Amino acid sequence: MAGLLPIGEPGVGAYSRAGGAGLGRVAPGGGGGRTPRPFPFFSRVILRAAGIEEHDTAVCSFWALSLARLGRLAEALTLSATAVARVQAKAGGAYIFDIFNHRRLILQIAGQPTAELVTAVYQLLAARAATLPEGADRERFCGGLPAVRELYAAYAAQQGHSCSVVLPRVSAAGGRPLRPDEQITITWTPHHPDDEAIAHKGQRRQQQLLRLLKEAADHHAAPTITHLAAALAVSPGTIKRDLAALRRAGHTISTRGSA
Repeated sequence: MAGLLPIGEPGVGAYSRAGGAGLGRVAPGGGGGRTPRPFPFFSRVILRAAGIEEHDTAVCSFWALSLARLGRLAEALTLSATAVARVQAKAGGAYIFDIFNHRRLILQIAGQPTAELVTAVYQLLAARAATLPEGADRERFCGGLPAVRELYAAYAAQQGHSCSVVLPRVSAAGGRPLRPDEQITITWTPHHPDDEAIAHKGQRRQQQLLRLLKEAADHHAAPTITHLAAALAVSPGTIKRDLAALRRAGHTISTRGSA
């Protein structure tokens, strides 16, 4: 079985020493005088044997985060680095942003810098979102995945009160991926010290939306619901409700892809 483990990862002994941590204590059949092995070891061996490396990598990453939260930082950092290297080598996968977010959290727990990772992942997120048709597919990608929302929020927090964002130009045609000349980079201010004076969370968010929309309009840019949701680290549904409330209050609101 040990031969199924990837080269450079901790072997059976490392997993045995971590027994009882996080993802279930030990797998069945640990008796008979043998050293119990934690569930992740067995699940990963089975997945590797079945040729499902993508799921094996995800288990590796979740296990690393579990170890980090238990204070086993050296093991966690090693496993997490292995998982990240795998998804980078594959240039994608269903769990890619979960794995990057786990890496961010583990580095944070270990007291190590996260800025370089967060910036690189944000650029990857923006590139991936730009390949999706505007509308429900893009909204599901940017607002429907918890790991993606957390990564967007981490990037916004890293930028402080303002951040750079690539938006469609007002004149850009819809219904297809945008060309580079149909986009513009502007500075947005998702957060401002004045926002803290507004106690009601929903009203504060609506104030932020009005500011973001004005900054976009000043540069002849047209943000989508997805852009606004990512900037404020909330769901697209929340943004839609806020914009509806602003329209009822008499504000003229226009976003790309909406009337």
